[in-house]
Amino acid sequence: GNRFGFDESVLFKIIALSGCSTAHCGMLGGYLSEDEERTKRIVKMLASLNCAGALSCGLHPGLVNYIKRTLGHSNWMANVGGALFSHPNGTLSGVRAMRQAIDGQEGKEYLAAIDKWGLKE
Repeated sequence: GNRFGFDESVLFKIIALSGCSTAHCGMLGGYLSEDEERTKRIVKMLASLNCAGALSCGLHPGLVNYIKRTLGHSNWMANVGGALFSHPNGTLSGVRAMRQAIDGQEGKEYLAAIDKWGLKE
């Protein structure tokens, strides 16, 4: 529950039914890490209503595989900001590192990101 006295899935359903294409629904493994089962349930429900669950709050390349294993390869969106802009070799390297993580490649940008933020298996 929450302090408002209703199940948050009701709010997510209203958001999706109102026509939103994405809805921030928490994070797995970042600095705001939600319960895996809760997040899976909400992402699945949003996807069934043609709305992508957006994850952020600490998303970086070292979390991509963990999230893909937990939620699947589709039906969620990665809101990535800090990991792009604070990559040790600059923003372009941050973008490349995230792309490499998504594609399952271990390029130099990805490895630099893993050195900075770590890898969640």
